[in-house]
This record gives sequence, structure tokens and C-alpha cells, in this order.
Amino acid sequence: MYKTPKLKLWLIVVLFSSATQLLSQDIHFSQFANTPLNLNPALTGAFDGEYRFNSSFRRQWNPTVNYRNFTLSGEKNFCTVKCDSSNCWRPEGFALGAVFNYDIAGDSRLSLTQLQIAGSYNAYLGSGFSWAGALMLGGAQRAFSRDELFLENVNDPANSKSTTGRQARSLFDISLGTNFHYQGCNRRNSIDFGIAAYHLNQPNTSFFDVADINLPIRYTISGLAAIQVFNKLDLLINGLVQFQGPYQEVVLMGGARILPFTTGPGSFMLDINVGGRGDDAIIGMIQVHYNMWNLGFSYDITTARSRDLLGIDGGFELSVGHIVNRPNPARVCKVQF
Repeated sequence: MYKTPKLKLWLIVVLFSSATQLLSQDIHFSQFANTPLNLNPALTGAFDGEYRFNSSFRRQWNPTVNYRNFTLSGEKNFCTVKCDSSNCWRPEGFALGAVFNYDIAGDSRLSLTQLQIAGSYNAYLGSGFSWAGALMLGGAQRAFSRDELFLENVNDPANSKSTTGRQARSLFDISLGTNFHYQGCNRRNSIDFGIAAYHLNQPNTSFFDVADINLPIRYTISGLAAIQVFNKLDLLINGLVQFQGPYQEVVLMGGARILPFTTGPGSFMLDINVGGRGDDAIIGMIQVHYNMWNLGFSYDITTARSRDLLGIDGGFELSVGHIVNRPNPARVCKVQF
């Protein structure tokens, strides 16, 4: 039976409105500790140095759809230099950061392009503990293309190039975060525990005017810990719980950091981690640190459940980070972390 162009275009509207609702969840990375501003805005400036840069790329395979995610962030620390009662250097003050996110999936090239600016303040509480609060503001665009999509009746005028092309939706975003940090003085012990809320204004992400589809608030609870066990061995424990609308994600990672040579800030370190994302995937990760650089590689081994339900075959992730730590004569503390 012949379907009118109006009816077919209505079906396209329904299809992409549903796709938007399903796919308008935030991008995620298995190496979440290497994407600090996507994890919690309050992690802006949570490092010992003047500048920090991080970048991650993720690709996940499906027999019919490729998911590709990319993120790039940079931060500037304005923290003042002070010594606590234990003569350990502690940061206190403001920091600024920016993060760019991009992901794309499928023949429709459904994509997200996002740029956000974060500002944080870090206050030292004493005994190695500090607190940070942050505000993040930014804009984003969700878009898709119908160039590679075809309707059933090729003779239908709805298939003409005049009705194809790119559809886009721009939005404004507000996020908040808080983080508690502990840094040891004479040992390599550090702990971060944070809570954040992204998309507090719940912007409308619908491509069409037939209905409003608001982006749900994403709540994150994260913990990052490195505990010195021996002179050349640290225990690593990272955890993340996320809620966004009807979706939730739980990622737990554990492993060891090996320091085979020296224990200075520019030494070579090797991280070996293993973990899982709920009952969806097993994650293996290896990361190398050298001279304020870090390079990480991870691979998700998809469980049978995810292959059966989603058809996902697994995916890999690559991350690169660098901290610029310019010499500062004002740092007079005998012990520095």
C-alpha cells in the first residue's frame, strides 16, 4: 500500500524522537579517572602542577553500528602555595578548566558536540584533607544526518534530496560538583570522594516540535584511591556509580601501581588494573606514567548478556595525559606531594 510522504515523514519523526530519547545519555569511558571533568567538575585543578591536559578516545563495536567517543580537557591551577603544620605543601585557591566532548554513532551519524567551562575552589581543611566545589557551564549540539537513510518507496518524493540533510538541536547546560581529597605527607596515599550533578537545567534534546525530550540529570558518585603498600608498590581502587533517568552504571576497578626504579615525581610507574561494568563487561587496563606523562590502554570484554541484548562485541579505549609542573621558588616546604 502506498504511504503518503506526510505519513512517512511522520514515521521518521517518531523514529528519531525515540532514538534521541534512547541515545541522549552521556558518553562514558572505562578509564573514567582519566577524564576528570566528565567525572566531576570539582576535580578541576585537583593535581600538583600548573597545567593539566587529558585526552581519551573510545570505540565500541556493534555488527551494524560503530560508537566513537572523544574527549579533550585542559586545566589551569591558580592555587596558592602554603605549608601545613606537618611542613607539607598544600594547594588552596581557584582553578579553571575546559572540556570538549564529541561522539557519533550509526548510519544516521547521530552525534554530540559539547564544550564546557568549569571553575572550582579548593579549601584546605587540615590534616591532609581538602574540599573543592565547582560550577560548570557550557553548550552542546546534538545532530543527525538523513543522507545515508532511505525510505521504503524510492519513488516517493519524501526520498528526494530536498527532504534530506542535517538536523541539529543546540542546548545550554549547567552542572555542579563537590569533592573531598586526602593527600598523605610522607607516604603516597591519596583519596578522592566526590558527588556531581550534570544537566541540572534538563535541556530539551528533541529534534522535532512534536514533543519535548529533556536530557535527564546525571548524578555521579566517584571514589579514587591510591594506597602505598610497599616502597615500590601501591594499591589502586577506583569506583563510579552513575544514574541518569532510567539508566544506571556501576564501574569498579582495582589493581596495582609498580615503581620499579625510583619514587620521585618524574619516575617511571606502571599501573595494571582489572574491573567490570556491572554484569555487562569485564575491563582490563594498563597505564604507564613517566616524567609527568601518562598513557593508558583498556579493552572491554563484553559479556554474553550484552552480546545477546545489544549485539555489542567489545571496545577499546586510549588515553593520554600530561601535567606541566613549572618550578616555583615559593615552594619552600621540605616535603612535597
